[in-house]
Amino acid sequence: MRKLLKKLTKQFGAIALLGLLICICIFWFWIKPLLSSINEMKAKIESNYRSKENIEVKLKDLKDLEARLEVYSDSISVLSEFLPEGKQEPELLVTFERIAQNSGVILRTISPLKIPPKEQPKEFKKAGYSLNLVGDYHPIKLFIQQLERNKRLINIRTIKFSGGGEEREGIPQPLNVTLEIEAYYKG
Repeated sequence: MRKLLKKLTKQFGAIALLGLLICICIFWFWIKPLLSSINEMKAKIESNYRSKENIEVKLKDLKDLEARLEVYSDSISVLSEFLPEGKQEPELLVTFERIAQNSGVILRTISPLKIPPKEQPKEFKKAGYSLNLVGDYHPIKLFIQQLERNKRLINIRTIKFSGGGEEREGIPQPLNVTLEIEAYYKG
């Protein structure tokens, strides 16, 4: 019996050792790669989650930018009235005529002035004009005020007065005024 017990113990030990070796092999060749692939998947999931959070933050920023763009688009359309695309010379000349009529002065001549290239700003362009007006003091003053209040950016460079003052046969003599102006535009 002892022999049988020894023999069984040896066989059981060999079987146990063989089972242990099989378990180690299963762990080493099957479970360990499975665990490492699970860890890789976990890392990918965490990376995707972080990417998702970053995308959500960017989406929120884009929505905020879109809202700000809507606010600024109104300002941009207003700005285009102040600083139009191109000279828009016919519209500007009509504006001078309308202001002259509204203020009660006579607009005798409108002459273009050459702006030297060194005086042209880089961000926008300017066109120069010489306006010759005839009228009394208050209508001329009103013309200048309306010109300054115009939506379009206009700069009065010089104002030259002549005439006026003395009365002839009880009629006051009108003023002759020459305005040199600059009108700005995008170009």
